Amino acid sequence: MKNIILSTAGHIDHGKTRLIEELTGKNTMHHKEEKLRNITIDLGYADITLKSEINVSIIDVPGHKDYLKNTICGILNSNMSILVISAIDGVCKQTTQHFNIINLTSINHLIIVVTKIDLASEVQIQNTLNQINELVNSSNIQNISTLIIDYENKESIKKLSEKIYEFAKDINQKNTSKNIFKIDNSFTVKGYGTVISGNLISGNLTKNDEITIYPQNLKSKIKNMQSHSKTVETAYANTRLAINIPNIKKEDVFRGNVLSTSSNLQPSNIINALIYTDNISKNIKNHEFVKLYTGTTSITAKIVNLQDKLIYPNSKLLVQLRLKENIMPFISDDIILLDTSSNEIISGGKIINVSNHKKNKIDFDISIFDIDELIFLFAIKEKKITDVSTLKDIYNIDCDKFLNCLKKLEKTNYIKLISFDNYTQHNLQYNKNSKYVADYNFYIKVYEKIKIIIKDFSQKFIYKKSINLNILHSKLNFVDRKYLLPMLIDMGYNIQSDCLILDNKNSNTVNEMKKLSDNLETLIESSKAPIKLKNIASDELSKEILHNNLKDKFVKISDDYICSKKMLNNYKNIIFTHFKINKTLDISEFKAYTNLSRKLSVTVLEYFDLQKITKRFENYRIKYTSFNHNQIFF
Repeated sequence: MKNIILSTAGHIDHGKTRLIEELTGKNTMHHKEEKLRNITIDLGYADITLKSEINVSIIDVPGHKDYLKNTICGILNSNMSILVISAIDGVCKQTTQHFNIINLTSINHLIIVVTKIDLASEVQIQNTLNQINELVNSSNIQNISTLIIDYENKESIKKLSEKIYEFAKDINQKNTSKNIFKIDNSFTVKGYGTVISGNLISGNLTKNDEITIYPQNLKSKIKNMQSHSKTVETAYANTRLAINIPNIKKEDVFRGNVLSTSSNLQPSNIINALIYTDNISKNIKNHEFVKLYTGTTSITAKIVNLQDKLIYPNSKLLVQLRLKENIMPFISDDIILLDTSSNEIISGGKIINVSNHKKNKIDFDISIFDIDELIFLFAIKEKKITDVSTLKDIYNIDCDKFLNCLKKLEKTNYIKLISFDNYTQHNLQYNKNSKYVADYNFYIKVYEKIKIIIKDFSQKFIYKKSINLNILHSKLNFVDRKYLLPMLIDMGYNIQSDCLILDNKNSNTVNEMKKLSDNLETLIESSKAPIKLKNIASDELSKEILHNNLKDKFVKISDDYICSKKMLNNYKNIIFTHFKINKTLDISEFKAYTNLSRKLSVTVLEYFDLQKITKRFENYRIKYTSFNHNQIFF
């Protein structure tokens, strides 16, 4: 049977708890204060089975702004969501806030439910529907459905159940072998001891499993498990659970901890993440403190922009989050960031790398990569070189998608794939099916170092015909010994009896240079924006190819950036079209036309100033007097 976790969302007093009660027959208010004040304060839980096929665990979240951290926790740990909106009040502040949180997560199935129609006029209902259309107009959520609920008409509740069933069937389960249980509460039950509750996000758990709680590294065994008050022997992904672990004190386990049967997970206090700043209204300063939410964890973090000094609204960028203490983060997990003073949403995004190394800058352009490609690029850059099978196993990604990611990363000269497909030496004792992947800059660094070592060795030992690999490795101590042989073979060196033959003419070099030249040309021609020179020509070989073989393909528009002639002509035509009906052009207008960052927009416009196409006047551009719209860059 398939399991799904569904969260509610919406403004206070719009009817979330009532809706769940109508749907499941269960009231999710379990605290005395909640019943006294008639509002949801902490997370509430219920469940329903649909058509004997799908178990739906429901998380009821608070609508009051004071309990936003509980709301975020509920939404982050669900697969789909119901946004409840009163027909009387329409879209309110917390409605928008909760919708923005959902929109910043991986949730791709949202049901918007309009309640209290029996108390609303036709005008109010229509106004609410109009507000909903405006709210979802720019959403990233792929599947959104709006339902009007009338509690007097049981057919409307039935339609809601059917829509939940339809969406639930469409949701893909997480494909991972890791058993990850995210804890949101711990308490003591008399006669049983400590019980922890939370959501089993992936894998499965069985009674008597040996488990570890992170980041404290506490060891225990599962004595009993319940799901919505029913005892279970085995639990599967996307199940709400209460787990009895009698030998651990409840005071030692906290919301935000993670339980797993894996004993080798690595907690960290440094996270690299891709974030989206669609909803922020101010620039966030570098090294500013923010509140980070991921899984069931909330913690203060220092945000370091790996691309610029400021974090601008409406941006997609890579940041490093440096935490006050270790947590148990997971790659691909959603994150939400809040302003520590105003408690307003800054951004959301995904964890793409968990690290123990501080970074201040990255050396690659993120705009051409999707999330999965960035995840692998970060991993490869951190590992420098690794075998492909290990990389795939770590991140549990679909095989075809994984291979496509690697091919794109190689095509753009960010990684180097290494294999033995064409190597036929009979005396090589090596698995020819092994495949490796290296960071391209690391590969070139090793390549250049090997050339120097061989040259020095040949000059010192004129009559020697080979160099022992142990000698070679002693001068390449930054390369793991097990990866040295695959790299040497891939570079075209002749290896025999654990020695590198010095009279090898390295016939693969010409092919490698052509391949590198073709890759550089493809990167330049396909780029949708100016390219940072050092990102594509960080080594001498690339620089030589770029300036000798490809100089007719691009224009150097500044000391740091090049741009394909095709794109430069596009930008020129944009300016020409603009000046047909306008007398001035400011940076924000050019940025909107081209989808470039502000920094790149300024770089391009300054180049056009030098070319006497535009002329800067105060904070905007005017058309240069002798501007020739027929001028082209090829």
